[in-house]
Amino acid sequence: MNVEGEYNIKLKANSHPTTQPQRNVPLSLIDKLKGTLNDLERKDIIAEVEEPFTWVSNLAIVDKANKTLRLCLDSPDLNEAKKRKISNHQALKQFRVP
Repeated sequence: MNVEGEYNIKLKANSHPTTQPQRNVPLSLIDKLKGTLNDLERKDIIAEVEEPFTWVSNLAIVDKANKTLRLCLDSPDLNEAKKRKISNHQALKQFRVP
């Protein structure tokens, strides 16, 4: 899935920002990770930030068979705090008459 532009996440009213403790990156992946992050920055997919953020999540790093890295954001706290849109299917199930 490709997403163009910016996306604003709507949060539940009672949510509180969290900063996950940083995970260690295996030494064998550090150079490859730096290269991947630099490549993503050159392509304007990610940007380095200097200011602190209120929500900080870890990367899940997978070394793929084709010698590239898959980077995924591991954000369980943010996932729990975001408002979810209800799908049409879920809405119909809620209002179904027995």
